[in-house]
Amino acid sequence: MAGTQEYRALFVSEAQEILQALSDGALSWEKSGGGGATLINDLFRGAHTLKGMSATMGFDGLTRVCHTLEDALDSVRAGGPEPLGISDLLLASVDAMTRMVENVAGGGDSGAADPGLLARLEAAARPGSPGNALDSADAAKSEALPEDQRSRSAVDEARARGPVRMLTVRLEETCAFKGVRALLVRKAVERVAGVLATRPAGDAFEAGAFADTFSLWTGPEAGLPDLEKAALKVLEVAEATAVSVAPLTDASALPPAAAAGNEPAAVPPAKAEEAPAIAPAAPPSPPKVVPTQATLVTTDIAARETAAVPAAAGVSKPATFSEEEDATEGQASSASQRLSQTLRVSVERMDKVLDLVGELVTAKIRLSQIARATKNKELDETVAGFDHIVTELQEEVTAARMVPVDQIFSRYPRLIRDLSRELGKPMDLVLEGREIELDRSILEEIGEALVHLLRNAADHGVESTQERTAAGKPVVATIRVSARRDKNHVVIVVEDDGRGIDTQRIRAAAVRKGLLSEAAATALSEEEAMALILRPGFSTASKVTTLSGRGVGIDAVRAKAEALGGSLRFESLPGRGSRFRVRLPLSLAIIQALRVRVGAEEYLAPVANVAEAVECAPGELEMGPEGRVLRLREAALTVVPLDGLLGQARPGEPGLFTVLVVEAGDRRKGLIVDEVLGQEEVAVKNLGRHLKPVRGFGGVTILGDGSVCLILDLPALLEL
Repeated sequence: MAGTQEYRALFVSEAQEILQALSDGALSWEKSGGGGATLINDLFRGAHTLKGMSATMGFDGLTRVCHTLEDALDSVRAGGPEPLGISDLLLASVDAMTRMVENVAGGGDSGAADPGLLARLEAAARPGSPGNALDSADAAKSEALPEDQRSRSAVDEARARGPVRMLTVRLEETCAFKGVRALLVRKAVERVAGVLATRPAGDAFEAGAFADTFSLWTGPEAGLPDLEKAALKVLEVAEATAVSVAPLTDASALPPAAAAGNEPAAVPPAKAEEAPAIAPAAPPSPPKVVPTQATLVTTDIAARETAAVPAAAGVSKPATFSEEEDATEGQASSASQRLSQTLRVSVERMDKVLDLVGELVTAKIRLSQIARATKNKELDETVAGFDHIVTELQEEVTAARMVPVDQIFSRYPRLIRDLSRELGKPMDLVLEGREIELDRSILEEIGEALVHLLRNAADHGVESTQERTAAGKPVVATIRVSARRDKNHVVIVVEDDGRGIDTQRIRAAAVRKGLLSEAAATALSEEEAMALILRPGFSTASKVTTLSGRGVGIDAVRAKAEALGGSLRFESLPGRGSRFRVRLPLSLAIIQALRVRVGAEEYLAPVANVAEAVECAPGELEMGPEGRVLRLREAALTVVPLDGLLGQARPGEPGLFTVLVVEAGDRRKGLIVDEVLGQEEVAVKNLGRHLKPVRGFGGVTILGDGSVCLILDLPALLEL
């Protein structure tokens, strides 16, 4: 089972989602100072779901950790006191399970469970351990459940929806074919209720590998007396006793069902019949999931996300239902069809589809050019329809690749929590704009860069507790990460309320490292001094630690942002904190661009960065303190010729020319080109590793006529 490769990728993806939800829940527990009923139920449900998945796939080590964690949480659910350090224990469990899931992703079987972690979890769940206790009902619960993990998972899945029945059957001592009688009892029971599991399980049950007694677990379709009557109709059955097993969502004590060995204590049928029915409690809300290795695409196909994971062994469908149960099942099926409107698609397949759409866009442009050249009306109409279909397809595929930034934001609370403990600085993380969407490929690339900014804020920005107290600041520092839309871009801001960027410390570090003389460092303006932190290898730390000192922080963030067609800007106020802005395009796939000419060369300028294009004559430009400027609606706009930026030789001064008004955030600058040839839709291709370091270009594309054209990175080119 562990080698079932077709299910492994889906298992890893689902497991990572559950582990993220468990991590979020543990942090919420720690932050609130205690676990509420809803939170504990969510955590328990997450551990229980992962246990069932792991058992189904045959990952025994991971199953054992999940089961032991489930027991520890169950003891708290049952009303026992919270163990000391429960949040640390939960996070340690998540870390261990994450490593085991990574082992599975690499083709392993999850590896063995950590004995030390298991001992800590067992101590948290064991009666009489410090800070925790289980009542007698919880102790009895394990006796009322199957012994093997797979059968127990099947029963627990049913218990999550409501109570289940346990039927214990004793055969006559003279019975010669116990396995045959056991199968006959099972068939008789299946006529009134679905059998979930047996004890013993599998071949041992059919072979009669038990003394005189065996047990079956069923759903709640039939009453306790009906189960007993069904079993007693089989020859050589001496006794049959049915009891209820409490649902997972019900913290009430179990009936006195467990006895030594395989035979639970008998409950008289009359008393069982008189007992009030237990209505299935509504299951707790499922843990919040964050897609990771697969893109979740909304479709019209009703397909369960977990349908690819095989059902646990021993689960069978009831043979008959009452009219009430038929109605309930129909309602559940209808609700499932309404809610299950998602389909998991691998990232590789989505990338391939996007590449094909890009080729379609190129073909569409070429067809449009042919239609214009031939002036064929019928061809024009056909191309117009094709253009509409390709545009709609492109929009749908692009939208399918968009994922919320929460996919990476959700990792950061744990990071800040650990940094807070490591550095001894109380810190609080505030996340805003988690619903803002960004192309999946961009989000994956920028995630680690944002970690550098958070580490920098925690280590360099936030002061010690003593410094904050002396400055009259709250003891707990605030680090804020926010995302917002800005036209066709997303701006991610990381800011803190710490000491700000100390330019004197930067100057001293530059002198110490031999980058500048003391005189040159002193002569730097505040902006020039702060810009030194963008130099590769530059750091103000006096020694290398696990957090800083190697000088790969801010420079790495800028390099990554610019490689993605974005930019990094920052500002700081001494004593009040720092703010870093990472500006990223929504998508790198297909863009609208202006085709411009400079001399004999043509380039593409992304429309998203161009506010307007103004046709001018040389006499309209004036000289200002920062170079040539254009008076545009009473405002002075600094203008720069594109040929000068690219180092192109020009034979003479042009006549009429066009100024592209380029915007990046609240900054504006003009770019002089000879003329604008038109607007085109283009599929962006990467420059390749050899040309990627070249600043000023965001990619390359193939035009409809087959020529290759470079795409300008306007904010980087104009240093906006």
